[in-house]
Amino acid sequence: MAKPRVIRAGHEVRWPLALATPSGSDMVVRIATDHDTPLAIDRYYIGFRTPMTHAPAGLCYLAFCEDDQRASILEAAPRSRNADDPAPDLDLDYTLEQIRQQGFCHRRFAQYREGGLAVPVFADGRVVGGIVMRYTKSAMKAAALEELYVPILRDLAANISAAYDRRIAKNLPTLDDDDDLDPPITTRDLDMSRMPFAISAAAPNLMRQPPFMGLQRATR
Repeated sequence: MAKPRVIRAGHEVRWPLALATPSGSDMVVRIATDHDTPLAIDRYYIGFRTPMTHAPAGLCYLAFCEDDQRASILEAAPRSRNADDPAPDLDLDYTLEQIRQQGFCHRRFAQYREGGLAVPVFADGRVVGGIVMRYTKSAMKAAALEELYVPILRDLAANISAAYDRRIAKNLPTLDDDDDLDPPITTRDLDMSRMPFAISAAAPNLMRQPPFMGLQRATR
């Protein structure tokens, strides 16, 4: 259900997209388009795990999950956090409140060339994961990137949520890849003049890429 929407959106926005869901105190990549775009610096495979407090999608999940669930996750997080977690001194309470107010999470880690922009995904009224778009930090200023891509990511998350709710209402399986897709984003929906030159110039070829067939392993 989510897979065809994420794959198609990845073709259309061109930056790598992923859908991640919680597993303990980590977020796990369930769908990814890293091998479908030449713009990914690092390529993450399905099943890749990262601590919630590190991942933009994880911070979105923490911001919108129930209080008792958040407390349980954070209690376990220090024991499972990677030693090289780039956000050990994160002011978590402030960050989560900011995410609730804005409706998205934007992280630009100093030690990485890629930043991450994420929105929460809801199903049946509760948060179940997040959609994250990674991008090259040198390509766009933070404010311009948020203005251009946050609405697209929100629409994608809303479409996934609506599809889930439709299938629940019809008593249909929620894990199927349905054909009831929403109207596609096109290059007309994106202000190409504001996109990095390398992306806008590559748009015609990228839009003709073959459908995503799945990830085999991560490559650097």
